[in-house]
Amino acid sequence: MQLESIEFSFLSIFTLITFFIFLLISKYSFKIKNGALLDKDFSKPQAFHMQAISRCGGAAGIIALNIFFLIYFLLYSNIFYEYIVISNLMFLIGFLDDIKVNVSPAKRLMLMIIFLFFSIHFLSLEITNVDIPFLSDFLKINFFSSIFVLLCFLFIINGANLIDGFNGLLTINLIVINSILLYINISNENIEFSIFLIAQIIILSSFEITPFCCGTRYKPILI
Repeated sequence: MQLESIEFSFLSIFTLITFFIFLLISKYSFKIKNGALLDKDFSKPQAFHMQAISRCGGAAGIIALNIFFLIYFLLYSNIFYEYIVISNLMFLIGFLDDIKVNVSPAKRLMLMIIFLFFSIHFLSLEITNVDIPFLSDFLKINFFSSIFVLLCFLFIINGANLIDGFNGLLTINLIVINSILLYINISNENIEFSIFLIAQIIILSSFEITPFCCGTRYKPILI
């Protein structure tokens, strides 16, 4: 599969938009809420920085992602409902902590479970096959299927949080995963999802590159 000119132009423009979003938000994040988005905790285990760094990477990423959803809808009249709902809800939970709203880990986990459960139920998210015969039989049961999908989301989100903050390790890991998924979808000529994966790689790459262009450092916002 080769991208047509309209897809190539769309992704090229989106790349420029994403880069400037990260550039501007990273450059001026210290002015937001009197430095509320600056990480000044130098004592935590993953603190390799010796000066305050911006915590606005997640904000820039979610803005760029929503712009992608909007442009994609204008071009193809298609909306990624599931991705829009889940990505924005999970971002909001993590963002509360980064703007110094005191929410305990237990409450954040409970909010995450509630948001994910209702998203799974109302968006009818399911996993139809896992190549494990006895588990596939259980997935035919609606309640068990919802619990299984919920656990998958929780493991991915909280597993990613374990390496969050270690000098771009999580970002590089996500770029590799998205690149593998992109290769699989291109091989199967799934152009719609391939464009979405390319957009995610663009956002993640901008997250990694932009700090070196503007002389600042920032970290992603995860739960």
